[in-house]
Amino acid sequence: MEWSTSRPVLMEVPISQMCSGVVQPWIEELGYWILNQSDSKVHVFRKRNQET
Repeated sequence: MEWSTSRPVLMEVPISQMCSGVVQPWIEELGYWILNQSDSKVHVFRKRNQET
């Protein structure tokens, strides 16, 4: 499998909020992956269905 960085970014979340645990719970609940981290932003992508 090849990761594409050209996927649409659903949102950008400040890493400080991620580390504080404010954003993490609902990201996990809705099934999102944190795919890329750059500078002070976290790019959140929709998680694909697992085929395992």
